[in-house]
Amino acid sequence: MLNISVDACFKKPCGTSLICNDNGDSTYTCSCKEGFMYNGKRCIKMDKCAMGINCEQLCTNGLCSCAEGFYLNSDNATCSK
Repeated sequence: MLNISVDACFKKPCGTSLICNDNGDSTYTCSCKEGFMYNGKRCIKMDKCAMGINCEQLCTNGLCSCAEGFYLNSDNATCSK
């Protein structure tokens, strides 16, 4: 009996913008690179601020900050004057 391993990703079924993951059983899954998410058409950069990070005033790249005249509290989310 001949046992041949087939790479399910060989023909690039996920295209060039997605990562093909060979599941080892002749099937594959497509995923985005780290920091990106699939929107149904393509991989887009994740907005960490829109994904559950609750900053009281300002959020940039997933990090909270405060407006001028305020300081960030030890919870790294709320601001005080």
